This record gives sequence, C-alpha cells and structure tokens, in this order.
Amino acid sequence: MPYRFIFLFILSSFIHSAYCSKIPLLRIAAASDLKFALADLIDQFSKELSPEQQKGEIQTILGPSGKLFHQIKEGAPFDLFFSADVDYPHTLAKIHTEYEILDYAIGRIVIWSEKYQIKELIDLKDNKFKKIAIANPLYAPYGKKALEALNSLGIYSEVKDRLVFAESISHAAQFIHTEATDAGIVALSLLLSGNLKLKKNFLIIPKIHHTPLVQGLILLNKKNNMAKNLFDFMKTPKAKLILKKYGFETTEDKNGY
Repeated sequence: MPYRFIFLFILSSFIHSAYCSKIPLLRIAAASDLKFALADLIDQFSKELSPEQQKGEIQTILGPSGKLFHQIKEGAPFDLFFSADVDYPHTLAKIHTEYEILDYAIGRIVIWSEKYQIKELIDLKDNKFKKIAIANPLYAPYGKKALEALNSLGIYSEVKDRLVFAESISHAAQFIHTEATDAGIVALSLLLSGNLKLKKNFLIIPKIHHTPLVQGLILLNKKNNMAKNLFDFMKTPKAKLILKKYGFETTEDKNGY
C-alpha cells in the first residue's frame, strides 16, 4: 500500500509520533465497530490521495466511543473522530463550533452465540445462557442499544444478572468468539468481517426493538488536508458501498425505522 496504516493502542506513543513526525499525518479516533470496515475505507481512500499525501501516515486508535470522546475533550490530538453515535460529536461541536459533523452510517445489532443455536430473539432468557456479553453502556453506544433491545423484547429482567459488560463492542465479540460467554449482542459489522465472516449462528435484531444507531463523524482539524479529504470521501458512493458490505445502512435508510 502507498501509505502507512497503523492501529495504535498506547496513547503516549501516538502523541509522541504525532509531534515528532514531519511527514503528512492523519490521526483518527474510531469506534470499535469499525475495526474491519475502516481498514477497507482507508484502503480505498488512499488510492485517491495526492502523491505527496501518499507518503504520509494514517494512525488509528480504536475504542469505545465514550472513552475516545473524553480523550478528545481533554485535548488528545486527533484530526477525525468516527463515533458509534451522533451524541458525542454533537457535544464536541457545541464546545468547538468550527467542527464539522457528518452522519455517515446506521449500525445494526445482532444476537450471536458460538456455543448454542439461536432460533428466536427471546432465546437468551434460557438458563443455558449463563453469561451474555454486551458492550459497557456507559461508554459504548452499542451497549446502550443492546439494553434497549433486551427491554423491548421483554427479557431484560430475566437476563440482567447474567450480563457481562465488555469494554467495547469488539471486546464483547471476542468474549463470544472465545466462548468466554455463552452469547451476546454485538455489531453486525464485526460478524461480516475477517475471521468471523463465515459465522452463521446469529440473528439480526429488528429495528423496532431499538432507536436508530446513527453514527457520526466529526472533523476536528480543518487544517489537516488529509482529514478534510477523508471527511469528504465518506460522503461518496464508494464509501457508502464499503459500509453496506459490512452491514451498515446509510442515513438514507433511516426512514425504515
């Protein structure tokens, strides 16, 4: 690839390289549901960069939207923030009115188990599902939607003591994949990706069981040309086609809720 695409997990290293590097640099904070989709998006985006920008570096930190939001609020030097909801971007935009926001996708949630076959949405109330993973709703929008769905399905009271809160939606998927939990509610985008792509034992939770999971992108640094270009790229048919590949719906699909 003509660019360097790096996932970073230690913020101190991220900040150090941001200040020391003289090559074009794009710093992205992204919700964990984009773990696989974002790599494809950046791969396509990189093909449209100028020769000078192709010499640059794209650094990405993945995590729960709430924690990334607090890092940005405290001054972490990101150029773009892909949130799993729109609330965090809009809160940041109230603080810094120069920020631009784009509703780039609508996420879907699924019930998934590696241990047991799931035939109906209410199967989770069966006592064989002793541990059920969801993302921590304090930080992760997908966790909030999971709770909405459990309440809408009328089974929350029966499963609440069996819930295992993962730090992020990708960690919740890891719990299920390794059978550390018996089932869970995760992002569809993670099950249409990488090693999980062939997984069949999941049910998509119908839209009527939770409010729309509209996801927001916020441009934090307008002076960074690569950031502005990627922000604009997310509006294109090419970007939307990649998002659909990973189970996301576009904001044009919102009327289906």
